[in-house]
Amino acid sequence: MNILVLVKQTPDTESRIKLNSDNTAIETGDLKYIINPYDEYAIEEAIKLSEKFEGTKVTLVTLGSAALKETTETLRKGLAMGATDAVLIDSAGLNTTCPYLTANALYQGIAGMHYDIILAGMKAVDDDYASVPTLLAGMLNIAVVNAIVKLNISPDLKNAECEREGDNGREVMTCGLPALFSAQKGLNEPRYPSLKGIMAAKKKEIINKKAETLGPKIKIVKLSTPPPRPAGKIVKGEFPANVKELVTLLRSEAKVI
Repeated sequence: MNILVLVKQTPDTESRIKLNSDNTAIETGDLKYIINPYDEYAIEEAIKLSEKFEGTKVTLVTLGSAALKETTETLRKGLAMGATDAVLIDSAGLNTTCPYLTANALYQGIAGMHYDIILAGMKAVDDDYASVPTLLAGMLNIAVVNAIVKLNISPDLKNAECEREGDNGREVMTCGLPALFSAQKGLNEPRYPSLKGIMAAKKKEIINKKAETLGPKIKIVKLSTPPPRPAGKIVKGEFPANVKELVTLLRSEAKVI
């Protein structure tokens, strides 16, 4: 079985985000990058399937700048976790803030590859679009099930049964393969790379591809940071007078009741 895993390098969730001078992008110079947390669930699920089905090949696919070490570091961490191969699609000159262009670049990179399953994170924690997996599946003309928390593959590798969180409880879905599944928290617990895996990952070749540059479907006009939160107010005094004052403040100032 052949499994492709889409991975993205995103700013560390603990990073302090700063906007550039014209408020159209974030300053990236001092940012630390990590594997998108949702993509780690996808990598782990692919590795678990490779342990269950002998001879399974797990290939990581990322879109990023070949000139930045953060891009290759993302792939090497995934390789250290247990993936077998890695493909880097160079995004130089590509507007990666547009989810359609991102999906199209991934489509160009993997359309000629053989795959039974494509796994991806439900969304990226930087742009929060949650649309690339669906767009890519549409371009590939394969089934897609998003935000899964459980995945079972039939012994003959022809069908899949998965579960996802619905509005009224868990939904169980089946589909034929090939198909694309996006992972959310709860699917598994990603493993830490072993020392042996880290050393082996350093020696593995990363295949480089180039994506065709197209015009974006959307454009970021302006970014803004959330307004500062007002200072809290402590209601002093003794019960029940302080409760009466609190209710008055909630009605007259906060306007929540």
